[in-house]
Amino acid sequence: LWLRLEKNLMPRLKIVASGFIFALRRWLVRHIKAPEGTSPTRNTIRKKALELTRRAKTDRERSDKLCDFVRELSFFYDTLWTRTPEEVLNQGWGQCIGKNWLLGELHKEIGIPVRYVVKRIKTEGSLWNWIFWYHKNICGRDFSVKLTKADGKEEKKRDHIVLQVLLDGNWEERDVSSDTLLERGRELLGIKGGEVTSEEPINSIEEWAQRRQDPKSLHFIEDREEIIAKL
Repeated sequence: LWLRLEKNLMPRLKIVASGFIFALRRWLVRHIKAPEGTSPTRNTIRKKALELTRRAKTDRERSDKLCDFVRELSFFYDTLWTRTPEEVLNQGWGQCIGKNWLLGELHKEIGIPVRYVVKRIKTEGSLWNWIFWYHKNICGRDFSVKLTKADGKEEKKRDHIVLQVLLDGNWEERDVSSDTLLERGRELLGIKGGEVTSEEPINSIEEWAQRRQDPKSLHFIEDREEIIAKL
């Protein structure tokens, strides 16, 4: 009898408990006053997180809805690695760090734990090669990018920020950098991502972004603002 009850009732109890926990989170978010010094724009992320997940019943469903939303924000190269999640949300586009940072903050607002991971990727170069070809052969103008060099050799690795979300007791990766149109374009052109050589969690995405923004960074592209303006 106990086994039958466990089989029939436990799944339902888990759903009810999950719904109660989420309802409690929503109440706390709405009724507990934000700490002094909190940016007013922070409420924008909070409202968006609640809006997107209002019909979801489990943390996995909530995470999926947040991912679907941020993924479809257009990918654009940015002059700032330090652009805040609020700015990315308001402008409707971002690069890998901006979009994944926003996704993390949306998760936090509904009580789902997250952490950020930096991956070292061997630069494959196909995307930039296609950009060069397009500007030269279709737009009729020369367009070249020179990467900074380390010890006289071109730097062949780059950093990529992704998100990990704690679901069902496990850290699961979420990477919403590319929107659907970009992914389809890459597939049609046969452009693949580079090989991941290492990865590690980072303590503070804010501090990492500040370091990455430093013009002395080995991975910093010369004349980045001019180049991105052309793109």
